[in-house]
Amino acid sequence: LAPPASHLQLGFGDHDGGRLVAAGDQVIHVSSDQGASFAVAALPDDAKACLGSKRGPVYGGGVFLITSSSGAVCRSTDRGTTWSKSHIGFDDVGDPLFYDGAFWVYRYARAFKSSDGAVWTEVASAGVTRFDALAASAATGTILALSGGTLYRSSDAATFEKLPPSSYDLGGASLEHLAFGWALPSSACPSR
Repeated sequence: LAPPASHLQLGFGDHDGGRLVAAGDQVIHVSSDQGASFAVAALPDDAKACLGSKRGPVYGGGVFLITSSSGAVCRSTDRGTTWSKSHIGFDDVGDPLFYDGAFWVYRYARAFKSSDGAVWTEVASAGVTRFDALAASAATGTILALSGGTLYRSSDAATFEKLPPSSYDLGGASLEHLAFGWALPSSACPSR
């Protein structure tokens, strides 16, 4: 990538055949050819705050979104080509999630929601913490969230249930990342 970028976070948006966004510490790159080539996105200096301690990029509703632990937000409504700034209104927010037509971020006992990534509203919530990783299944409506090695489950993005460790016994290993996907049952991962 030119210019070089460090600490890259990657995100994919199913827009116009797919867009891949690579967000570095000072620059955002975008690809429309499945990563074969990248172009530097237009990012005003006042929007670069979202790239420090970044979370995302995530895509939904025609918008790419990157949040930062500082509460700064970068958003693009043109397939990642140009970006603008916003702010959630609070710092120390965790990873963003796009679920049921809206972006969500979490800050300890608070949840914030936005339909466009620009204007954020606090939402009444329960069982919410600052999540380190989130994954959602549109097929089942289930959201899994991770905080400090503890797993939480939700069906509405506002109310979370803390799951007992026995429900996700990893034989001493710890969870760090979450992703949704389908797999066929096997001896290593049997169906229940």
